[in-house]
Amino acid sequence: MGKGTHLESVQIENDRKAVMKLMGQWSKRHGVEVGKSLICLEATGHYTLMMLNLTLGSSGMLGWRTPNDIQQSMGIKRVKNDKVDALRIAQYARTFHEKARLFTAQNLKLDRLKHLITRRNHLVRSRARHRHTSRT
Repeated sequence: MGKGTHLESVQIENDRKAVMKLMGQWSKRHGVEVGKSLICLEATGHYTLMMLNLTLGSSGMLGWRTPNDIQQSMGIKRVKNDKVDALRIAQYARTFHEKARLFTAQNLKLDRLKHLITRRNHLVRSRARHRHTSRT
């Protein structure tokens, strides 16, 4: 199998079980070793965190880019849907694999900590607003 070969396009549910099943199928059908593969995805929030946990748990390498990075690399495109987006992300990974921001377990811990700090700040502001409106 060549470097950056497109294996197949499939649509799955956005959950841990479906992703694990797909990785197992790819391993059997195509000989893909997650630990030796670069998995590239757009940083889009909740699903990104799930993929980070799954990939790091299997010792895989995960590269992630912002949607803006990927979009700018491809220029103006008129078609926008999940299948086209997935192909563009794969093309981006093949072209710019040396730019991949590899994520580690330490990055994940820091990311979780940032999320908790942001959540705490939001709750503190909410509490202050609530106290202010209760007094008036």
